[in-house]
Amino acid sequence: MNSARILRSWIGEVYLASCVRTPLGRYNGSLKHVTDSRLGAIVIDSVLQRSAIDKTNVDHVLIETNDTAMRDMMSFAGLSDTTNYSIVCGCNGLKSIAPAIDLLTSGGVNVTVSGGTSTWSDQDYTKCIELLNQNIHTKNAYLRGKYLCAGLTRLEKAKKNGCLLEETQPIIIPGHPRLNRSPVTLIEDESEVRNPQDGPLGSFVDGAAACVLTTKHFLSDIKVSPIGIVSSLVEASSPEQSAKSILEANNLSQSDIDLWQINDISFDSYHRTLSELHINEDRVNIHSGTAIMGYNAGMSGLHNMIQLVQSLKPNQKGIVVHGTFESAMSILIEKLPVKSNFITPQKKPVLTLYTKDPCPLCDELKLELAPYIERVHLEEVYLTPESYWYKLYRYEIPVLFLGGRFVCRNKFDSRVFEKMLRDIEDELQ
Repeated sequence: MNSARILRSWIGEVYLASCVRTPLGRYNGSLKHVTDSRLGAIVIDSVLQRSAIDKTNVDHVLIETNDTAMRDMMSFAGLSDTTNYSIVCGCNGLKSIAPAIDLLTSGGVNVTVSGGTSTWSDQDYTKCIELLNQNIHTKNAYLRGKYLCAGLTRLEKAKKNGCLLEETQPIIIPGHPRLNRSPVTLIEDESEVRNPQDGPLGSFVDGAAACVLTTKHFLSDIKVSPIGIVSSLVEASSPEQSAKSILEANNLSQSDIDLWQINDISFDSYHRTLSELHINEDRVNIHSGTAIMGYNAGMSGLHNMIQLVQSLKPNQKGIVVHGTFESAMSILIEKLPVKSNFITPQKKPVLTLYTKDPCPLCDELKLELAPYIERVHLEEVYLTPESYWYKLYRYEIPVLFLGGRFVCRNKFDSRVFEKMLRDIEDELQ
């Protein structure tokens, strides 16, 4: 290993409480009039609610964006003026994880929000396409066709099975007739149907992503199940170097890693990483990658990490590898099982409904839950002004958690719930 090429290396333990992204909007699509700051605020608000963490407990926010958008984002998200924030640049949002780890491991900080946001539709199309095609250029047409065809097939399968719904926060923004502003609604990714054989393929998309990183001590006071542990991070001069180094630093071989999520926007770099580490392609980008789903300068790296986390099964290990022309970063993550206190002796997951009396929407939700009620243990938590949950969810009810993990707020999505319930039942077998 050439240590001169290692820019940063860390091994430790930081908890991933929750992560989320917006649906991906195509260039000049549904999100073209939604600003970076508004997209960022949506994912910050969503990820904190999914983590059951009050905004007053947030110590530091680290986002890949610009200074103006950052200030507006903090305000739109309802964060205090005293909340610390930093603008981070690198690895398309993934680099925001590194300073968050530094803060959490140094002591004195308990909750950080890392993320990234970018609206490509604000940029000149010609400049965007030049940058994109430069990044995905490859002289090997066979490789391009091979990886893109495989990616399209995997994405279609993932969408059909609802594998991307749990990681996505739907966007619903009301219109404003006086300002001549139309309503914006985007529930799932906007996709473009393209032929992989038509040369450089990628597209650029609008979107945002965020995750909450915290400590084990802080989580012990919150009634949720964290979704994973970030246990190692390496930044190096190339993707293959960062991937090799993170394995060596943790005394792991590639066979010890259950799943990989590797940035495939540059096919040559992607192929080189797979070849040098002898990685089985069946364990890489199982729900597709950036080249198919679309590239976003602010959040594609973090999007890859979120995809990896949601793809892993409990106790499995995964590595996300994301490189840009500046540097590359690899992060080792272990998916956590549902906490035992959210499983009954009869091996049923606890379904927690945050509600009030009366609540007509909650009554409707209970009717929708009727087909599943024999498979779960329902607990209703009534919000009172003195409770911790009142400040969090009083305007959002009904709010539903399964096994200590967020399912929905306001509106029930049976597809998300069925997948989460099935995954927990498989875990308990």
